[in-house]
Amino acid sequence: MALLREQVKSKLRQSIVGGRFNVGDLLPPPQELAPKWQCSPDTMRKALVELAEEGIVRRVQRKGTMVTRKPRLGTVAMAQSHDSHINGLLVGPICHGLHQLGYDVDVVPYSGDPAVTESLMQRTLATSADHVILLDPFGSELSWPVWQNFSHRVVYSLSHKRFDQNTSWITMDHSLSARQVAEHVLNLGHRNVAVVNPNDGEWGTIAARAFQDLMHIASATCHTFVQQDATSETSLRHLIEDHGVTAMWTLNDHYATSTYSMLHRMGIRVPEDVSIIGRFDTPWSLECPSPLTSVSMSPERVATTIVDVVDQHARNPDKPCELYLVSPALVARASTARVNAKP
Repeated sequence: MALLREQVKSKLRQSIVGGRFNVGDLLPPPQELAPKWQCSPDTMRKALVELAEEGIVRRVQRKGTMVTRKPRLGTVAMAQSHDSHINGLLVGPICHGLHQLGYDVDVVPYSGDPAVTESLMQRTLATSADHVILLDPFGSELSWPVWQNFSHRVVYSLSHKRFDQNTSWITMDHSLSARQVAEHVLNLGHRNVAVVNPNDGEWGTIAARAFQDLMHIASATCHTFVQQDATSETSLRHLIEDHGVTAMWTLNDHYATSTYSMLHRMGIRVPEDVSIIGRFDTPWSLECPSPLTSVSMSPERVATTIVDVVDQHARNPDKPCELYLVSPALVARASTARVNAKP
């Protein structure tokens, strides 16, 4: 009888994991389920009681038995980023998504001291984790030996460069960011623009070059400048007054706010004289008198992609690791406007 009850309980678990019964669904009554799984109603009731003790189902008075969560499928260790903004956007949704699927999540905090953080990761990952997620915008922590303990790693990074074949790499579609910004400024009538190009061979260069190409295709003029010029009065005057630039994409909200402040001190108005566009839609986006138009990293899409990739590999460990590009979303605000037509 005990063996049969375990078999019935296992079938119930599999039905919930597989989506036949979802969280919030009411299960059919025991007398209806029992014949389908070749057991007595009493055995089915006992299996449901044990699932209730595990918190997977609960009895709802006058309604029946409801599925309250997915059975636990393993533990995921998630190492936080050194970037508090990314942690604030992603950690909660990732934890919620994994919990809904039936995974426990152990969040490893970023301490500020790389050596302490690595020690925390080693202790957590070595003892409790079946799967691992790393939020690492610049890929700087992937060299730590602790990651080699896992046959599959899921990394969120701004870089397009995958660490190795055992890493599922999730990043933004930087070329699409450039297309969204280009379409926005062109639709506003801007034909003389500027963009930061860090020439670092990384995501900033990808975005800047794609933006330049798109502007040239549209027969618009696109100037480039380095990040330091965003706070240089001489450089900004040269771009705006000498070259007639009417819109600037700084690739980064922090630099956008610095540029905005410098323009304000120079008596150049945003967006009346020049439009400013940032990136990543950080809290800085809303601090300017004219809140920044920015390109959001679409945190909901990033979190959903991370959760899906972990779940896919948990169910199919032989699935090849891939590069996943997440589509960003332009958020238009008051720092951009139609170009001020001048005679």
